[in-house]
Amino acid sequence: METRTANRHVQPNERLGGWEIVRAGSRRASDFEVTKAGAVKKAKEMVRLEGGGEVRVKNDLGKVVESAKVRGAAWSRRAAA
Repeated sequence: METRTANRHVQPNERLGGWEIVRAGSRRASDFEVTKAGAVKKAKEMVRLEGGGEVRVKNDLGKVVESAKVRGAAWSRRAAA
């Protein structure tokens, strides 16, 4: 069984014509955005608030075309102190 992580995948949703945000290891989208940029921004914020991880952007064939590591919110607070 796969461990739950904060990692998210951003992938196109052809039926709705936008971009969905899916937790790694899950089938259902946790959120949806009209634009790719909006979906990536929201996915990064979700990952940051859950302690950090990775956001992977997939193309319409399911291939990862971009990825970004995201630090957790605790890192942000330490850096500001």
